[in-house]
Amino acid sequence: MALRVLIAGSSGLVGSKLLEQCLEHREIAAVKTVGRSPGMLQHTKLNEYLVDFDHESPFVGLDCPDAVFCCLGTTLAKAGSQEAFKKVDHDYVLALAKWAREAGCPAFHLVSAVGADAASPIFYSRVKGQVELAVKALNFRSTVIYQPSLLIGPRKDRRIGEAIAQRTLPLFSPLLLGRLAHYKPITAKQLATTMLHQALKPLQGVHTLLGQDLFSS
Repeated sequence: MALRVLIAGSSGLVGSKLLEQCLEHREIAAVKTVGRSPGMLQHTKLNEYLVDFDHESPFVGLDCPDAVFCCLGTTLAKAGSQEAFKKVDHDYVLALAKWAREAGCPAFHLVSAVGADAASPIFYSRVKGQVELAVKALNFRSTVIYQPSLLIGPRKDRRIGEAIAQRTLPLFSPLLLGRLAHYKPITAKQLATTMLHQALKPLQGVHTLLGQDLFSS
């Protein structure tokens, strides 16, 4: 049966690639996106919903999809403060997950980051770990968390340090073996492909994919 999916963060690096692949795939019947501003794509499968994530009930009126892909995320530099960063990467993500669970959605897919740990002394990793735990506790029929390392692909916003890393780190990728393989860079397109594959053949329970598991499709 063809799936109806919802993507949050479809204007970002991973979300935009995932949106393109979902629209092209014959086993995806319909795609909804939620965001603050309209996108540039038009497609017969696509419906865009503009939402205010700060609203008490931002997703009221949305139909329940078969799977939710959460690609929401920002950076400390772009957010401007730790509080603003946590609002996006924790509060908005959890609000979406809670709505999906209450609506009866069976599957939730979350893009997190390698090193996510709720007990980490590093603020970024700690927030990522905290939201992972909160999403897991909602007990979706299928919860898949993706922990990529450096994401390769063109970004709309300029990140000089990341641009340099995108050019240099892939050269060392063959040397990253064992546990170091978790830190292999991955293209946004490959990660999106893996996410779509996981949605079409859903795993039951909670699963965290990182390292080579992200290249499984």
